[in-house]
Amino acid sequence: MGVVVEADAHRDARDADVGPSRHGPVRIERILAPNPSPMTLEGTNTYILSTQTHAVVVDPGPMIDAHLGAIADAIDRAGARQRGVLTTHAHPDHAEAAEPLAALLGCDVHASGRGAEALLEAMDVVVVALPGHAADHVGFVTPDRQLLTGDHVLGRGTSAIIYPEGSLEAYFASLTVVASLEPRRLLPGHGPVVEGAHIGAVLTFLEEHRRTRIDQVREALGEGLDLGELVRTIYGDLGDPIVTEAAVRQTLATLVWLGDHEAPELAERARALVATEGPHHASLPSDEVW
Repeated sequence: MGVVVEADAHRDARDADVGPSRHGPVRIERILAPNPSPMTLEGTNTYILSTQTHAVVVDPGPMIDAHLGAIADAIDRAGARQRGVLTTHAHPDHAEAAEPLAALLGCDVHASGRGAEALLEAMDVVVVALPGHAADHVGFVTPDRQLLTGDHVLGRGTSAIIYPEGSLEAYFASLTVVASLEPRRLLPGHGPVVEGAHIGAVLTFLEEHRRTRIDQVREALGEGLDLGELVRTIYGDLGDPIVTEAAVRQTLATLVWLGDHEAPELAERARALVATEGPHHASLPSDEVW
């Protein structure tokens, strides 16, 4: 069985064969970005997928010079001439460094894998749409069924569904897609690898957690609470302003879902709250991580 080679703290790591492709074994190296936070866990996981001839960087992460240097060193070690920079989605903790890194490597950026068909086909890597956390979210499946999940499935905890681009409807559907792929290992955008029998348990937990949150918002909405009161009732005092804003946006995404699925009276109340409060959270600050 193949392994993921880690380069945590920007230490060099040996390549390891993880699956065949038409251009030889696909190797995966993970480099941990030094951007730990309540939202990013230990930091962003940047992955380098390479064969003898092709190499792609998935989620180059934040614009931190030391991190870009570590990625460039790993690409040089891989020795592949055909290169590309890919992202699972556009949030800055995954994609901020994409353009600078591409300039450094002399290659193109393929946001959400777009335009990378030739590169990925040569490596037998498949792009899979996984919207939910973000509308443009994708995953990448290697020849031996390892799935790079970005923020759709984390190595620990749960990912926020970020209003207005995030969608619970899409998130639930994407969980089903992940299960249908029968991956043997999940390589998340944050946190440790998930593998084997744990994958099914994690997918079940993620759906049940979101269904529980829906129930909590439904109950609180029935009590006539406003958005701020809803968030405090469900999440308590979160302290950190970014985490609090994520909870607000998650609650708005849940209200959108209730507006589409509940009985008329409660659905109308949910839609009214979104109409009133949603415009205050209609855009994502470019310097925050999600």
